[in-house]
Amino acid sequence: MNFTVFPSPSTLAPENFLSTPGEALHQQNKSDFKTPLCDQRLDEAFWVVNGIIGVVILLGNSFTCTVFLSSSYSRRNYMNIYLLSLGVADISMAVLVVPGFAAFCSGCTYKWSEYCWFFGGARDISFSATVLNVLAITYDRYTAVVRPLHYASTMTNRKVFTILVAVWVTPLVVSSLRNIWFHSWSEEAVKKADTVYNAVLITIFVFLPLPVLFIVNLQIMRAIKSHGSRIHADMVERMHLSFQSSTIVTVTEPSTREFGNELVSNADLNVQNRRNISRRRKGTLSCVLVVFIFIISWLPRAFLNFCYLFGRRDLTSPMLIKLSLFLLFFQSSVNPAIYCFLRNDFRQAAKRLIKWR
Repeated sequence: MNFTVFPSPSTLAPENFLSTPGEALHQQNKSDFKTPLCDQRLDEAFWVVNGIIGVVILLGNSFTCTVFLSSSYSRRNYMNIYLLSLGVADISMAVLVVPGFAAFCSGCTYKWSEYCWFFGGARDISFSATVLNVLAITYDRYTAVVRPLHYASTMTNRKVFTILVAVWVTPLVVSSLRNIWFHSWSEEAVKKADTVYNAVLITIFVFLPLPVLFIVNLQIMRAIKSHGSRIHADMVERMHLSFQSSTIVTVTEPSTREFGNELVSNADLNVQNRRNISRRRKGTLSCVLVVFIFIISWLPRAFLNFCYLFGRRDLTSPMLIKLSLFLLFFQSSVNPAIYCFLRNDFRQAAKRLIKWR
């Protein structure tokens, strides 16, 4: 495959949403002008790495979506519906971003680089859909954990449907809007529009969500810890009262057996309650862990967008650009593993699905 380096940065059209120096969306013109943004060996190495992780994303998240859809309990659980939507966004990352944008639009210029405007639009759909899905998951868990008494009235079927529509329609609008003026306006008008448009989108989809997700999920963690402490104290007090009652009861033998059976029944009920609470906590913790990995993986990309927005391209490098994309793919690949390790209901549904197959 023949390759050429990127043309001079002064001849490039402004980058699109979430793009960085060294990434372009317009048709590339071959040039011998050498820039430090082109490294063919680096490109080839990340073709292999990104290709492998793309397969992992596709297989892992396809299996995850199948498990969620195969279980009637999972389909009735709003949290799982949001996780299913996130799985679809991760699959779109493997199908739309890895083989196109990551291969031909984030390094040297190749034959397929002339379609970077299309690959970039597909990337914007996947990236922004992932961000919005993570925000939706965080909102659902915040309502369930921090405001549990309001969850049933807040999270209704209509509310969930509205959120999911917004999560998927917004990326389509974001991706399409810029391409409308990119193919119809003059070059000067496109540059001016892109300057404002990119600044707004980077702020809305990168700079604002990351701190919001971090703060809200910290609140969720604190609420989980507080709930666990209260539940433990209630159980200790209940066992203490049961013990006191058993020591002062002086009744006939049949009544003693009946009271003992009641104590055993209460103990079994306490064990079952602890298991249910533990299962719900692990389900929420799995979502929180997904969000924290998402935040960490997006930090290099946020830094690159910061450099682009404030004109500090000198702080970037080809390796940093490649790693920022790789980390986004990595966070999409680890979600199925998190569900398997932390969620017993997911493991049981997966086992039933495998046995049925």
